[in-house]
Amino acid sequence: MKYKNTNTGAVIDSPCIISGGDWMVYGVENKVIQAGQEDEAEEQNLEETQENDEAAELNKKEITQELKALGIKFNPNANKKELYDLMMKGR
Repeated sequence: MKYKNTNTGAVIDSPCIISGGDWMVYGVENKVIQAGQEDEAEEQNLEETQENDEAAELNKKEITQELKALGIKFNPNANKKELYDLMMKGR
């Protein structure tokens, strides 16, 4: 998780929970997250990581086959990420 020092502006990434002092959780959108919102930000980061892992497991050909099976029209020249996002919307 990323943390920002509100006094110095320094941003660090740490697997440990940092609290107290001038440290605040630093969100995905590069803004300081208010107390109580840490769980939401962490859950969003986890979902994005899981989605990226799933996309990495599939190749472009597999994604296009899935889109065809779902009956979703797509641009065959689109990149893998665009095709993957389209596939996820169609499920």
